[in-house]
Amino acid sequence: MSDWVSGAAKWPGLQTVIEVERERHLPGKKVETGIQYYISSLSVDAQRVARGIRRYWEVENKAHWVLDVAFKEDDSRIRKGDGAENVAIIRRFCLNLARLDPRKNSMRGKLKQAGWSDTRRAEILFGQDNNI
Repeated sequence: MSDWVSGAAKWPGLQTVIEVERERHLPGKKVETGIQYYISSLSVDAQRVARGIRRYWEVENKAHWVLDVAFKEDDSRIRKGDGAENVAIIRRFCLNLARLDPRKNSMRGKLKQAGWSDTRRAEILFGQDNNI
């Protein structure tokens, strides 16, 4: 276990420290393993904790998939300085704004419309939709 856990007694409200060992099966029979730690103010309930961790990663994986498909995030070649982190923040901000848009359309469709039309872009950015 990591050294940071030794200071856990000083953390107010800390109830549990959870260690999760993950296996990822890749093509070619390659297996990657990793250990992740979680902290919680909830009491120990293994099933509840497992559900919470799975839900978190489900949301995270869905967000990554949308960012890759709609924003081509994995194709980005921004590497210099804080550029990659800054652009990632902007992408997530735009993703959240587009998700708040009430019109029924795919994420890619909303982004294309925003790129084509100043009016549509303003509707997504500022939450103004005169057609609904």
